[in-house]
Amino acid sequence: MAINIIKNKKGQESVEVWMWIIAGMVIGAIIFGSGYTMLAKWIRGNEVKLAQENYSLLRSSVVNVCALGFQRQEVKRFIFPTIVNNISVQNKSTEETGSGNLLCISIENEGEFCDKINEDPYNCHNTINMKTIDFKSEKNLFGVIQKALGKSSAKKFKFTISKENREELDIQWNEEYIE
Repeated sequence: MAINIIKNKKGQESVEVWMWIIAGMVIGAIIFGSGYTMLAKWIRGNEVKLAQENYSLLRSSVVNVCALGFQRQEVKRFIFPTIVNNISVQNKSTEETGSGNLLCISIENEGEFCDKINEDPYNCHNTINMKTIDFKSEKNLFGVIQKALGKSSAKKFKFTISKENREELDIQWNEEYIE
């Protein structure tokens, strides 16, 4: 009879140990998932902020060159994260890109934001010409891992904003290597 009690006690102890192991794994998975989610939201928030700040600086440079009169040029460098879909100039009435009075940025899952450069407070009555910048990034596991490690592949651009005559403002851009 004593042997049966010892066997049952050992069987109960091994079940308890496995229950603790499984409970620990479940709790660990919940903590890991929560931590990853918080980190991903924080990284995304920083990328959105970086995109908005650099777009604002680009807009300010465009308005500055426009306000200074013709025969003006400004060269600036801006960094845009991979969550930016594109940066373009659009015609307000036809919504065609490449030439117009709207400077626009499209951010992934945030939408498109446009500023009417020809209205208050900017009052740049020139037509703005710029080739659209399309950010084509591959969505793969390597990219997700790099983003989680804080090594997101942001892109650096050199913008040359010039006003050669009274009617048009030209924006040329070149992608540069980030060191």
